[in-house]
Amino acid sequence: MGGSKNKRPQQIMNCTNSYTNLNIIEAESRSPYFVDISEKRFKSMKLDILTGINDKVVSIDQSVQFYNKIIKKQGSDKSNMVTKEELLNIFLRKRIYYDGSNRIYNKEILLRKKFENISITIFNGEHEMVPKHAFKSILSSIKGKID
Repeated sequence: MGGSKNKRPQQIMNCTNSYTNLNIIEAESRSPYFVDISEKRFKSMKLDILTGINDKVVSIDQSVQFYNKIIKKQGSDKSNMVTKEELLNIFLRKRIYYDGSNRIYNKEILLRKKFENISITIFNGEHEMVPKHAFKSILSSIKGKID
């Protein structure tokens, strides 16, 4: 098995202007987990978080924590949050569907939740783009603004 070295740590060091030690301030300024999640900011935008269950770059837990943090700030109760039990069911491969749809293009949906304009979709995949979904989401969010 040849040279499959994880390049992520060095990429993080490079993009945070770090040399021998991680520049924590710069790293936090680039992390979505530390972004300002004021109610006003997220009320005026749509956010779709898509995360693959086998993602080795951004852990599913990080995506779920970010989603839960935002919707809690938006005023959601626990019923809209992703729970530990739901994550366990995903890892045990029990399917949970938000709206009866079980695919996002060619990816099997394992969990989908939504609160107001914020959603999370956990799919059977890795760290990857789902461009058709992204373009469809962008077009639907601007449709009324350009007519």
